[in-house]
Amino acid sequence: MRSKAQGAAFRTRAMVKSSDFKWFTGDSLIKFYEPSRGTYGGFRRVCGSRALTKFKEEPSYYGLPLGALDNDADIRFIRARL
Repeated sequence: MRSKAQGAAFRTRAMVKSSDFKWFTGDSLIKFYEPSRGTYGGFRRVCGSRALTKFKEEPSYYGLPLGALDNDADIRFIRARL
């Protein structure tokens, strides 16, 4: 995953409902810290690759780097933050 952390030149990410997100393996390797108020960055303990982001103000969503996906997901575009 380390080389796949971004997968694009512009840090392409998606907001994912936490209830729709499921770890298959590796969840015990993720550690969170608070780089800015209300945002918790999740990193792999072993290599430091960014895994996902949790939000204090939006606990029902995660920020997920799309480059970390192994295949196409059933993702619909809803809106963009520019």
